[in-house]
Amino acid sequence: MNRPGPSPRRLAAHVIAAAGLFACALALTACPEKKPVEPAASGSRHTYVVRGMVAMVPDPSHPIREFMVHHEAIPGFVRKDGTLGMNEMTMAFPLGEGASLAGIEVGDKVEVEFHVEWEPRARFWTSRVTELPEETALELRGAK
Repeated sequence: MNRPGPSPRRLAAHVIAAAGLFACALALTACPEKKPVEPAASGSRHTYVVRGMVAMVPDPSHPIREFMVHHEAIPGFVRKDGTLGMNEMTMAFPLGEGASLAGIEVGDKVEVEFHVEWEPRARFWTSRVTELPEETALELRGAK
């Protein structure tokens, strides 16, 4: 018996999720180098708060546990090698336990709190998403 392939919507959701994960991996490893600092201690967790504009939320009929945000630069972001900085970019943010996107839509301006651990393996997650007032000015090229 032949099984039908995934629906076009499901396939599109998987492609978007894969692209988001690739963008995230690239963001965490390929940002231009800023000034060097001491490498983060093994097992340490870094917490960041960044503002941006929501670029993608999960389709309610095919929920995934991440969303995409075009965020402002994060000058104090500590990369695995200890160097500082993450450029403005659009990247996927995985939702952590208890984090919610209730009421958040594409185009909303948000503040995102996320955490990064480099050891024992690289991982990151979002703990809070807060909608900002529409008139909030963001430092994003090409965004309103």
